[in-house]
Amino acid sequence: MSEIYAVDPKTPKNYDDLLLLVKTFGFAQGRFIASFPIDWGLILEENFQNIDGVDRLRVTKLIDWCIKDCLPLTGDYQYLRGSKTWLENALINQDRHRFFKLILSDKSVGNVCQEFHNALLDLNLNDDPRESFITSTIENYLTVIRPLLLVSTEVYLRDFNFYVDDPVTGRANHGIVNFLKKLFIEILRTKRCLKVTFILDGRVYKDEFSRDRLKKRFFDISDSVGAASIKIEHRFGVIRKKEHGRYFFSVKGGISFDSGFDSPPGGENHISWMTKKGLQHLLDMYDI
Repeated sequence: MSEIYAVDPKTPKNYDDLLLLVKTFGFAQGRFIASFPIDWGLILEENFQNIDGVDRLRVTKLIDWCIKDCLPLTGDYQYLRGSKTWLENALINQDRHRFFKLILSDKSVGNVCQEFHNALLDLNLNDDPRESFITSTIENYLTVIRPLLLVSTEVYLRDFNFYVDDPVTGRANHGIVNFLKKLFIEILRTKRCLKVTFILDGRVYKDEFSRDRLKKRFFDISDSVGAASIKIEHRFGVIRKKEHGRYFFSVKGGISFDSGFDSPPGGENHISWMTKKGLQHLLDMYDI
């Protein structure tokens, strides 16, 4: 789940190749293409410079779709185009950038690299990363949501059972506190997201005193890990009958969590990437 692939940008040669990319990768599919090298999209466009007219419009639309769902690389990186091939660079950087697999133009190389058409056929027939059962650890949660943090300036977390402090006893929920600390650190590391909005239960935080106290707790937590620059907002909804959905989402994509964001020892969480229709329902619900 949330698998990241490096695809040789010289590989797609025609409309059908682009269409196959769009159907295989993206936020609704739960697997992603890395912008490898950084100018991956520009190199991809170069493959189609000689196409004109109506075909040009069709191809441009698919290229735009491919590029908008690509994940930017983080950290220092220099593409040595003149001295190394794309494959040589990809093999060197595979572990560093957590590439699940490398996809080439015309041949396979061992178990690490696959030929374009065979790879995408295998992915569409045999593998579906849109949902998974994962062990309930903060590290696993961050791995799953990282693609959203890499491309979104603002993200949303909706959970009507998300409590920093127990609403009855007032004791700190250390699982949630630790999740927030590591989430804020991850947001800083990815260097893209500027704002997090938490959508919480308005029945628990029903007056200005409780809401102000909650906001201070969030600020203290972010400040404790050096993340005070992240803008934090809260919305307070009223849960409807049998409504317990937990989501982490942005305008780019969304993930549904069957259980909460704390991490009970040995727990398991059923997680699914949302379809475009499901995501749009959330965006409409909160006027995003």
